[in-house]
Amino acid sequence: GFMFLSGVVGTGEKGKLPDTKSEEFHNAWKGIGAVLAEVGAGYGDIVECTTYHVDINSHIGEFSAIRDEYISEPWPAWTAIGITALLVPGASVEIRVTVKLPE
Repeated sequence: GFMFLSGVVGTGEKGKLPDTKSEEFHNAWKGIGAVLAEVGAGYGDIVECTTYHVDINSHIGEFSAIRDEYISEPWPAWTAIGITALLVPGASVEIRVTVKLPE
């Protein structure tokens, strides 16, 4: 089976956004990791990733470098989309992943 996880943003404790984009991006990937662990999966089980970025050109390099701390080869399919806003005011990124569940 597959698991579809969407709407992941980088809020920290108490649902607040951190002061830096770096921490926001790490929070989002750590949140994904926590859900993956609950179903016995890991980052290597991600087969597709879509990211939605507010002002994509200002931070895509930083986001990509942080993403690479969590995901590695074989790379999942990835689509990055620039948008004007997210539901969480001030958020820079929202992540959606498709995961192939371990058998």
